[in-house]
Amino acid sequence: MATTSQNPTTTNPHASTAGSTPALAYVVVEHKHSAECWNYFEKVKLKNGVFKAKCVNCEKLLATGGNSTLTRHVTSCTSKMSPEATQSQIGPTGYTWNYDQALQRDMQMKLIISQGYPFNHFDNDGTTNYIHRGLQPKYQKVSRITIRRDAIKGTLEDEDRSTRMFNESLNALFQHYELLNGSRPREVAPRVGSSFMDIILSQAISRKKSRTIGASSELTKYSQTDFGSLLSQQSFNILEFWKSQAPYYPIMAAMARDFLTVQASTVASESAFSFSGRVLNERRSSLSPQSLEVCICYKDHLDAERRQQDTESIEESLEEIEEEIWEYDEDQDENQV
Repeated sequence: MATTSQNPTTTNPHASTAGSTPALAYVVVEHKHSAECWNYFEKVKLKNGVFKAKCVNCEKLLATGGNSTLTRHVTSCTSKMSPEATQSQIGPTGYTWNYDQALQRDMQMKLIISQGYPFNHFDNDGTTNYIHRGLQPKYQKVSRITIRRDAIKGTLEDEDRSTRMFNESLNALFQHYELLNGSRPREVAPRVGSSFMDIILSQAISRKKSRTIGASSELTKYSQTDFGSLLSQQSFNILEFWKSQAPYYPIMAAMARDFLTVQASTVASESAFSFSGRVLNERRSSLSPQSLEVCICYKDHLDAERRQQDTESIEESLEEIEEEIWEYDEDQDENQV
């Protein structure tokens, strides 16, 4: 049973704050309420004789008619058992830190995307109550709509950074191919029997190259060539295009050859579509194309940041080999019998 002693008449300190409880004179009185929620309230008597429950953390005044309202307030009061927003907390190893709601939302979104969880993974009252009461009283539930919006924003924001990363990666890759396939582009006369379109395209490229004679590399020349205005055919074969451009851009053609070649799969047939099966399960089948694209593409981006793309531990590989050897030995024993 929680009891409080008689205190002198006091005034609500939040009188000048917009939206807070109006300034009221009250006295704290003794009460005999035994419910757990009353451990966080004081019973006060106003000037007009009405009894109220005053939160000991935020000092909000609530009706004393029932315990359900008080219990809900205890759960949602962001001041309960927590430091001020500007106050640092001590971490497990002695460092200081401040709780950041925006950082928490960002980490939740990335966890959902990287682990393939549904968007409503944290949109659960039980999870919210566990985190709020056991881990961080300032925690606020994040809905699936907010998580989805943050995920889409994460794939589209900072376009300059993405463009810069792409250009840096392309230049590094080009330098690698230049070491393996390096050769100077040479002028090649149109072949006998070439189509009219090939001749026109060849002449246009030659004129364009004459204007970019000072370009520092083949990649620079390629980036300065306006192929889009030249390729107006409705049916466009990109493999044939790069085959015809190999004499002019040998390194770029080698890159296109490797990137566009259909790779022969070495995965067992029953496992070939396991990734698609994981995505298109009951949980994912109702997603919109945009949400599904975010789940796949943004997950690859997050995995690449942690260097976790298509990784497999040595232990997993050894276990698979041991299983195959074990199955082979069992088959041999059965055949001998």
